[in-house]
Amino acid sequence: MIAARPSPLCQSPKRVWNKRRSCLSRKDYSVRGCRDRNRLELAAAANETDAAVLLIGGWDESEVEPLTELVRALAEDLEVSDAVGMLITRVVGDRLAVSAETLLSNRVDVGSQTSTSSSGATLPPATRCVLLRGEAAKALMPYLRSEMYEAGFSPAVFGAFTPAHDELPLVEVATTIVLAHEAYWDLQAEPKEDDIVPTSWPGEKEWTPSDTTIALRVSTDKAVVFDPPAGDDVSDAVTSPEASRMREDVSNVLALDGVVGGALRKALLDTITQPDWPHETADRPPTPRWERDTDDGIGVDSREPSSSGAPQLRVPPKSWGLSDEALEEVRRSTPLRTFLARISSLYPEYHVRMMPADALEPDGVPGAMSSTLDGDGSQSRVGTVVANAAVYGDEFKWHLDWDPSVSEATSPFAERFGRYVNRSKGRPLFVSALVYLNGPNPWTPDMDAETMFLDPDTGTGFFVRPAPGRVILMEQDVLHRVSPPSKSAGVPRYSLVLKLCFYPKTATTAPTVARDGWGEPTRFGSASGLSAPPQLLQNDSQRLEYDKTDVIKRVTLVRHGQSTWNEEGRLQGSSDFSVLTPKGEAQAEITREMLQVRVALTDDELFPFFFLHHVDDLLSTG
Repeated sequence: MIAARPSPLCQSPKRVWNKRRSCLSRKDYSVRGCRDRNRLELAAAANETDAAVLLIGGWDESEVEPLTELVRALAEDLEVSDAVGMLITRVVGDRLAVSAETLLSNRVDVGSQTSTSSSGATLPPATRCVLLRGEAAKALMPYLRSEMYEAGFSPAVFGAFTPAHDELPLVEVATTIVLAHEAYWDLQAEPKEDDIVPTSWPGEKEWTPSDTTIALRVSTDKAVVFDPPAGDDVSDAVTSPEASRMREDVSNVLALDGVVGGALRKALLDTITQPDWPHETADRPPTPRWERDTDDGIGVDSREPSSSGAPQLRVPPKSWGLSDEALEEVRRSTPLRTFLARISSLYPEYHVRMMPADALEPDGVPGAMSSTLDGDGSQSRVGTVVANAAVYGDEFKWHLDWDPSVSEATSPFAERFGRYVNRSKGRPLFVSALVYLNGPNPWTPDMDAETMFLDPDTGTGFFVRPAPGRVILMEQDVLHRVSPPSKSAGVPRYSLVLKLCFYPKTATTAPTVARDGWGEPTRFGSASGLSAPPQLLQNDSQRLEYDKTDVIKRVTLVRHGQSTWNEEGRLQGSSDFSVLTPKGEAQAEITREMLQVRVALTDDELFPFFFLHHVDDLLSTG
């Protein structure tokens, strides 16, 4: 099964997200490959005059033109003539309160739309929706979705109009389609009635959140990141200057005692092993319930020198993990659901649910992601529950549990909420809840097996020592790993991890596990303003002996802003006569501000053409 996702040791995942925030590249939008299908059906659609592609929610004005070009190229390739000139418009403000019939009869110009709504029309938070009206538009749908993602557009929920939709306000149509998407893929925020259980447990006094004590409260891995609009009001989805959408971001880790008492801890341990298992003396977990078949990081190999000094790859040994059947049994168990209920009680401002694993897979196909990453045709599903039994001699890799900013564009989750840095407003917060299960005797310092956390910008870290019933709440994009128990420990270190999503109850909430009532977190490493020279993070004495391709390099791709020939619709080619427009200069300024966060440009990184030199000058200013 999949225990975790790999991540570069020397770079935070949120840096990767920032580098992708650039203007959409204009590319050859010709569509290739499959265009002989259903020609009669497509030809029948060509006589329509009311076909339209309506963009609802978090769409930027700058996306309309390249999307129009893509749709035209696709329609021409499919020989759907009426789709070539059909209306493609971003609908915001008061226009959301009108029906598609009214909107299309007026042929509303995008520029005439107001940016705010006086009608009170609201959309679900983080909505980004494509509504297709008319047979010509619908005929493009199976291709349009894949071509949009290939061209670099952000994910969106797609929906097609039915006759019943024509007289309904567009906000109602979009909301209906988004909620149907949530229901089908189990992405609703509110837990199902069957998931709600009491927080009490036999053998323990009545538990309340006030029983919790804070053992550790740390913020780490600081960065300035893109902050997408969330908005429970449609006006929040209106385009604003890119630079104004940046925020300072830190990741958070908590260690809590008092959440899991002795009786619940023992019940959880018995659930993942078996009630009569000698946990305090056995040097391994019980088989066949447990298997040595868990990967701590997909496709991550260890590189070490051979006897000749040349580098060689070695696949690290797999660690102990529960079988798929046992994990499903644990996931449905009453002790686990009680543990989840207590976590939920600590955070009344969120709906706390298990991570929607299948909806995170490409096209919602279970196992599709592992097949792509591993390249060996294996079909391991993303796990929402992980049980660990770390033993002496195990090897564990630095990894993160999930990063929503690099979710597959075709995943149902990304289509609903987008790809975003964890802690973005109005979007689910990915959290891992780990509970240490050894006990009742203390886990002493000489037994090791701490959970370690890394601040990538400084190359420093901190750790949490196991204790009976201790809980770690970490935001899932924190780099971390397990250290194996010492030889003297003699027994596995047992733990159970729940992969959760915290859904904010209000769209204006920037979610985090660091609650105000628990005091100000300690800022560690880069979160406290510290940094380290890059060479200190890369120049490992052994690593330098390896091939240069082994060193992780950071590459930032920047496309020039709008040029005069772009504005005129002319092919750019290699001419030096095209220069940046005022809009293009403004786009370069925005890009400069974003690049200043992580990148320092030098003179030997100049671009080849005149107007690109202009871009370079603008980026290097300041």
